[in-house]
Amino acid sequence: MNTIQGTTQELAEKIGIDYANCRGLLAFLIKRGLAKEIGKQTKEGAKGKPSTVYEIVSRIELDL
Repeated sequence: MNTIQGTTQELAEKIGIDYANCRGLLAFLIKRGLAKEIGKQTKEGAKGKPSTVYEIVSRIELDL
């Protein structure tokens, strides 16, 4: 299974959606077992908590 990794912001940019929608998508995918948290990312000189890094499947097919 092919996967992609990134923070919420990075994944939003890769997928072409805004940050808020990406957060919702990640929550949905995590509940379905199609995404998982794999670590934290800190940026040099950044303040605040580190960003969560996710791994998601690169292809998803839904039957509605």
